[in-house]
Formats: sequence, structure tokens, C-alpha cells
Amino acid sequence: MDRRSFLESVAAGMAGSMVAGSPAASARVSPADRVSIAIMGVNGRGRALTSMLASMPDIEIPYICDVDRRVVGPAVKAVQDAKGKAPAVVDDIRRVLDDQSVHAIVVATPIHWHAPATILACEAGKDVYVEKPMSHNVREGRLAVQAARRNKRIVQVGSQSRSRPNTQRMVAYLKSGKIGEVLMAKVENTELRPDLGHKPDEPVPEGLNYDLWVGPAPMVPFNRNRFHRTYAWTWSFGAAELGDNGSHWLDICRWVLGVDAPTEISGFGRKLKFKDDKETPDTDQITYNYPDKVIMWDERLWTPYGFQKSENSILFYGTEG
Repeated sequence: MDRRSFLESVAAGMAGSMVAGSPAASARVSPADRVSIAIMGVNGRGRALTSMLASMPDIEIPYICDVDRRVVGPAVKAVQDAKGKAPAVVDDIRRVLDDQSVHAIVVATPIHWHAPATILACEAGKDVYVEKPMSHNVREGRLAVQAARRNKRIVQVGSQSRSRPNTQRMVAYLKSGKIGEVLMAKVENTELRPDLGHKPDEPVPEGLNYDLWVGPAPMVPFNRNRFHRTYAWTWSFGAAELGDNGSHWLDICRWVLGVDAPTEISGFGRKLKFKDDKETPDTDQITYNYPDKVIMWDERLWTPYGFQKSENSILFYGTEG
């Protein structure tokens, strides 16, 4: 079954709140008021989320779900230390979704699993927190939104940039007219990335359920240059810099300019420097056109010379500044 058929069958086949507590809340919380959360993906971002959620007295974490048994130790320890009880460790999210005592799922997997996991959770009656980007592509995102609405689920996407006080003050300042009408925004991304070189395919490491890791994506042999953090630069699993961290920066641009979907998109992308196993561009320039606004994306992953020596920046251009 190909990826599109898998998602459509998940979205249609089963059709028929997550309330995060505060660390400052009282530690004596009634069992009826506790939220039971399972965390899917605990290597990297998921590990940090596990520690944060485990510190909340009104949160229970009965399950850690990860296909790689080699990386679950720190997350299990964080729950054990905070709650006095270790969570069950499973590799298949469907085992968690069958448990009616679980209220919500945290999805911190590689990007190609974001939408499928969200859809499965919504269809099982769970609320969802999913890391950005919410989907591997536009179609999957629409299917996830449909699943959330159809099942009346709460789904939050981890776009934390909107929650930062500095970001909110900046947006308020720009919207107040201090630089006139803001007509254009330009994102510069010059975050240096490593040369991956070339690695041979290998046998699947012990402790890794690689079939589940690949999930609905096309099956390819195991290779360390398209696994864990480096997966993001393989089209079947990741979404390149633009689709990953770019979701933060472009979201802020749209927020300030007050725009939704563009009417026209143009641009180019290529590997200008790296001759390694990455599939995605190391250089790209994209223009998003709106009826009376424009957003530009300028990326160079091989040079430290961004705006004011910053790895990431947004330049806003107004009629008066």
C-alpha cells in the first residue's frame, strides 16, 4: 500500500482534552482530574517533552512508545523519577490507542509519522499534541485536520515561537504601524549543517523495529545517513530545512503580514556545496506571492554569513521602515 492509500484508509476506515497542567499546581491532584498521556517518539525533542510533562502533578504517563529500544532509557527514567513508577514501553502506537484509559498522545516522531499518528489517535478518540510540522506534505495535513474535526478532537501543533513573549511583542510592534504598512518579509536561514559523506547500507541494528520506523513511507535499506536526526534530509522521511524549522519562521511572517495561503509560489533549490547523501537542497530561494504582500525564503546551509551573523533571521519591510 502506498503512502496516500494508507493515509486515506486510516482517515476513512475508523470514522464512525488534552489539558496540560502547571508545575505550580498542587501535587495532590484527584485521580479523576489527571490526564493520561502516551508519548510517541522519545529521542531528542520527545525526550525533553517527557521530562517536562512528567514534572506536572496532573499528568500521568503510562506509556512510552518508540520503535528504537536503545533510546528509551532516559525517558523511562524521567517518568520513574517523577512519578515513582516506570511507564510501559511499546513499539507500536496501536497498542496504546486500544487503551481507553489514555486521553491524549504526544507525537514527537520523525516528520513522516506526524500526520499518520495524529489521524490514528483522533480516530481512536484521543487528543493530540504533535510537533511541528504537523505533516509531511499538504495533503496529509488536510487529512489530519479532517480527522480532528470529524472526531471532535483537540489537536495542538508545536509551534512554540508564537508563545514566546519576545515574539508576541515584536508582532504587536509591527502590527501597530511603527514601520508603516508591512508589505514584505524575508527569512534568512544560514544554519550550518554537516557534510554527511557517504555511508553504506547496513543490517538493521538490534533493538530497532525498522519496519515500523519506516511506516507508510517507501521501504529502503537501513542507512545511518537517513535515520534519527539525519532523516530530515531524505525526502521520504523529512521535509528539508524549509519544511522543518522553516515552519516557525514562515508562520511568524504570515502572522505579521496577516496573510493565509499564497496565490503563487516560485523558486529554486539545489545542492550547491554538499556532495553527500543528503537528498534535499543546501541552497534554495522561494517566493510566496499574495495579492498585495510577499514573503521570501533564502537558505544557504554552508555559510555562516547571515543577517548580522545570525543563523536565522526575519527582515520585515514596511512603508516607513
